[in-house]
This record gives sequence, structure tokens and C-alpha cells, in this order.
Amino acid sequence: MMPDALGALNQQFQQGCYVAQQAAMAEQMGNVFAACQLYDQAIGLIANTIGMATQYGIPVTDNVFFSVAYCHFNAARLKAAAGWPQAVPAHLNFALQAVSQAIAINPNIYLYHSGAGLVLLAMSNVPAAMQEFERAVQLNPADSFSHWMLSSLHTAQGNTMAANQYYAAALSAQPNLPPPQFAPEQNQVAPSTPGQGGQNQGAKHDWFGLINNALQFGNNVMGMMGKASQGQSVEGGGQPNFNWSGY
Repeated sequence: MMPDALGALNQQFQQGCYVAQQAAMAEQMGNVFAACQLYDQAIGLIANTIGMATQYGIPVTDNVFFSVAYCHFNAARLKAAAGWPQAVPAHLNFALQAVSQAIAINPNIYLYHSGAGLVLLAMSNVPAAMQEFERAVQLNPADSFSHWMLSSLHTAQGNTMAANQYYAAALSAQPNLPPPQFAPEQNQVAPSTPGQGGQNQGAKHDWFGLINNALQFGNNVMGMMGKASQGQSVEGGGQPNFNWSGY
């Protein structure tokens, strides 16, 4: 039964990754409603894969947890933009839980920490988000996205010296990056969750606005899903395995 189970797991996981790629394409074409539906479908497929693996007693790899976190985060981001704030907190909570599981399994993948930083920032937990971005650049000093995010967050806090240092590091890795930004003060659409210490800090800022602007000029976290579906490894701070073939 095990070979059949592994084949079913891989097939459904690949299908979930493919649907997530379709969601990203739908967003690029400006069809936010279709993108939300596709991310929901991808979440269902990958979550069912995790459930099947648990039922069969097969360990779930870190990239699978990261993939479902990726889908939940983007579902939250797009539903916030579409005016469905009631759906956002649950997606972010699931995303944080899943990316935390990925990090627990493989703590040396810088992209996991950058992804965790995005989720935490969307939840308004600015101090924890900065810790994750800092861990990402420790693991990969060439991570221009995390450097830029840190520069923007220090700018929002009025820490000009640190902001300039992180921006200089970002430019050394990606010379075309714009100056650091911080979101205008607005009502946050994703309220903090009780028990997640520090999430109320920065709650008056539209962190999704900053995140969406940042994603326009590059974030390797967003491209990781394609590598996951193709079984490719990721450079910098470790090499995740993208299937169950090792079990």
C-alpha cells in the first residue's frame, strides 16, 4: 500500500501546486475573484494531502507545510484587497501555523523565515516579523527582499540609520530596488489574534499595502511554489525536499 499511497500523495500535492500557480496567473491578469477561488482550491488539495499522509503514518515534509502556508497567505492578501476582511484572520492563522511547522522541520531555509515575516507583518506583529526577516538575512546575506523589508520597517519606526544600512545591503544584491517605504496609516483589515504577543503594534498601518507594493518588484518566497511543484531545490541556507520520494 505504501508505494500507492506515496504516488497518490505526490499526485495530489503536485495538483495543488499547479492550481496555486493558476491562482498567481489569475492575479497577474487582474482577476482577483478567480485567484481567491483558485487559492481556496489549492488549500483544499494540499491540506487533504497532509491529512492523507497523517492517516498513512507518512511524515509530512517541510515544503508541503510551506506550500499550504503560501496559499493561505495569498488567500488572505487577496481577500483583503477584494473587501472580504472577515476571511482574512483565519487564513493568516493557518498560514502562521503551517510556516512555523516548516521552520520546525527545517529551520535553515531563509525563504521560510522571509515567508513567516510576511505572515506576521500582515497580522501586525511587527517585532516578530522583523525577527524573522533578520533570521532570513542571517541565513542568506544576499536576500535583498528581506533586507528591503527591514529597511522599510525601520523607516516606519523612524530608525533612519538602521533603515539606510539594510537598504544598502538590499541594493548590493538587487541594484534596481526603490527606496524603502512604509504604509500609510489606515485601519488594519486583519486584526490581531489574542495570545500572539506584540501584534497590536503598528495596527494603524496598512501592512498589506506595503506587502503588495513589495511583491511587485520581487520576492523569492512567491516564486518558491513553482520550484515546489517541479521538485527543484532552493539555494541559500539549505535544500528542501519537494516530495515524499525519500520515505
